[in-house]
Amino acid sequence: MIKSRKLNILYLSLVVFYIAIGIFVLIFSNDYYEKNNLFLGILILLSSIPHLLIFVTQGGLKNDRKYPYLFFSLIGFAIGIVTICEESIPLDKVCVMWGCFDICRSSFEIADVIPELKKHKWLELIELFISLGEIGIAVLLIIDEFEGIKLHLLYFGVVFVISGIKRILDNIIGNVIYGKSVDSN
Repeated sequence: MIKSRKLNILYLSLVVFYIAIGIFVLIFSNDYYEKNNLFLGILILLSSIPHLLIFVTQGGLKNDRKYPYLFFSLIGFAIGIVTICEESIPLDKVCVMWGCFDICRSSFEIADVIPELKKHKWLELIELFISLGEIGIAVLLIIDEFEGIKLHLLYFGVVFVISGIKRILDNIIGNVIYGKSVDSN
């Protein structure tokens, strides 16, 4: 019981942090930051935290279906760290790495959310639309890196806010309907 409460408090704290990051990105997305490897690397790192959180809260080592979330988070951390540490990496290469990574990650998320929709978990439609949008934005990021970054960061900020709110709603609905916490991706 105490462990569950601590996990719920940690989860809620991370969700609030996630929403705050989204707001920060929306406020500070401008030409200077859009062409800054440090800023982009940090965002790539931060975008990988939710996947690690999904892995931990949804069974971790006991749930074979969630291992890809662990791998995607580790790959995202690696891409973020390389982007931060290697300032000599040209922006177009960062865009291609980030775009390809987002396409792969979002494709998996779509495959993971479809069984949830079959169970009539309709809030998961939000995750489906977010993942489909991320694929489209990632393609633009690869094709036209400079305009793609601007759009990617705006989408990134909005997605962080929407995903955070959705996760809060998942917990509220889980507590009200099922009497327990619902951990969703």
